[in-house]
Parts: sequence; C-alpha cells; structure tokens
Amino acid sequence: MKRAVFKQSYQNQPVLFPFEIERLILPTHPVRLINSIVDKLDLTSVISTYKGGGASSFHPRMLLKVLIFGYLNNLYSSRKIAKAINENIYFMWLSGQSFPDFRTINQFRGKRLNGQIEDIFRQVVLLLCESGVVSLKEVFTDGTKIESVANRYTFVWKGSIEKHKHRLEEKIQSVLVEINQAIEYDNQEKEETPDTSTLTSDELNQKIQVINEKLKQTQASKKLQKKVDKLQNESLPKLAQYENHLQTMG
Repeated sequence: MKRAVFKQSYQNQPVLFPFEIERLILPTHPVRLINSIVDKLDLTSVISTYKGGGASSFHPRMLLKVLIFGYLNNLYSSRKIAKAINENIYFMWLSGQSFPDFRTINQFRGKRLNGQIEDIFRQVVLLLCESGVVSLKEVFTDGTKIESVANRYTFVWKGSIEKHKHRLEEKIQSVLVEINQAIEYDNQEKEETPDTSTLTSDELNQKIQVINEKLKQTQASKKLQKKVDKLQNESLPKLAQYENHLQTMG
C-alpha cells in the first residue's frame, strides 16, 4: 500500500520577504472600484478639520475607504469594522495594513465626517450604480437593474431613469438610517467592551426593553427589528432555561 503524501505546512516559519496582500485581490473585485472612487473624491473639507502639529493621524481617505466598504457589506458598527480590518484581507488591503481601533473609526465619522457622511455615501453608491460593475445586492434586498450596453435597445426613457433613481435614493436612505442607529449605539457604549459572559436573563430582558423603546422612536428596518425579536423570543428564553438548569445542579 502506497504511503499518503501531504503538502508541507509553513505556518510558523519566518519569511525573508513579506507576503503581498495585493496578490490576493482580484483585479475585478468591487473593493478595487471603491478604492478608485474614494481616491477621486475631494476631501478638502474633511482634511480641514485636522489641526496641525501633534502626533500623526490615520489618513481620512483610508478611513473613509474602510467605512464605505463596510457599509456596502452591511457593517455599520465601528467595532465590527475594526474587527474586519484585523481579519478580512479586503479591509486589510484598503487600510494599507494599518489597524485603527473602533474608537478611532467612531470618532472619525462622528467628528470629522459630521454632516458629510450621508452626502459622501450617497455619491459613492450612485457612482457604483451608474458604473454597472457592482450590483449592490449586498446592500439592498432587491438590487437596481441597469440596462446593458450590449442590449439592442440602448435608449432609456427619462421617466424610467427618474423612477429608478428615486427608488435607489429611498434604499440609500434606509441604509443611512441603520448607519445612524449604529453610530448612536457606538456613542452610548462604554469605553471597554462590556462583559457579557455573566449576563443574566433579567439583565438581557432589560436591555431588550431599552432597545425596543429606542426602535419605537426611530424608523427601524425590518431586518433590525427581526434581530431584536429573535433575541427576545429565542435567546432570552434559552438563557433563562440554562439558568434554571444550573440552579438545579447547584
């Protein structure tokens, strides 16, 4: 019987030349298009919010790239975006292998992009849609269809364009609502990550009630409301059940 042969693993072996993440990013991947679009944006007003002197800061263009790419992948929380920068090769590539923490990201969009993020995000999404390269299916449940140049009917009616643009604007606005909710939540969080390992069912129930009260005051998306309902109807009873079992077992 022949002996099985396996490829050698070099997990902990040091290398002479560092590996280039650039080689892992396909030329046609949407992240390259986002990188190109943000490079062309005029960020003079954003850069003007920085004071001279002091320690160096992460470049606003880099932070904007990871923010936009995060939003297009349904990542609105600064903590989740910071985690993606440390784990996802596309975020690593956009950040130039810089690793800003969630506080830096949240301060950037809350202070530097105050009053500007919505307009910038809307511009980027419209440019992506007009390019026809990105379907936006990761952002919206039903992506906007764009007529192909290869179609023999290459003309479009002005009314049709306006209708699709209006729908797209509505979808963008719904995403912006979720973004603002995530920003508000990040601003209310404590400096350190709360210890959820000792969270009791009573504490969880109180947190759910607080969240539901906040959602009543805002136009929460169905997706967000569904997550809260699942937390209340599935996670909360299961946690209470575990507590009862532990109490019985001492």
